[in-house]
Amino acid sequence: MHTPFDFYTYLSERLAKNLLFQREGFALTTCSGINHLEGILEQMRRTAHFVCVSDVTDGSTFRESGGWFQRRVVEIFIVLRYRQGDRAHQLEQLTTARTLLRQIQSCIIHDEGYLQATHNLYLHLDSFPTTELGGIFLAGATGITLSLAIDEPTNLCFNPTEWGN
Repeated sequence: MHTPFDFYTYLSERLAKNLLFQREGFALTTCSGINHLEGILEQMRRTAHFVCVSDVTDGSTFRESGGWFQRRVVEIFIVLRYRQGDRAHQLEQLTTARTLLRQIQSCIIHDEGYLQATHNLYLHLDSFPTTELGGIFLAGATGITLSLAIDEPTNLCFNPTEWGN
């Protein structure tokens, strides 16, 4: 059985080398989408800056040029806490989130050829859908979400040994 590409590990390896991530003391964690930020909530007392990769994805299976592919949409959340009621600090943190977002995007673009050649991945880099998170998303925190579509070949050949009589 094919194991899907581990985007969390890929991003972890890249962010370990990112100077802004290191300097600002970001923590990399997981969550189960925007409504289940357990990784962030578990570390909120110790850390103020997070990059969170959702461990659940939306996706579809489709045929392209005679082969079948599994498309997964990976969501990344960049979340920074700010001083409650301090609009200037909130904007400062949002600027940091935007900067890290741009650096992550440029890294993914840089790695496109490597990811295709080494992991047989096809990335949709003509658009990087993002959403900035408002004040009501999580009290005292701001940030940005990034969605990235990843296509991987999948084997949908019928295998009779997987079925009973």
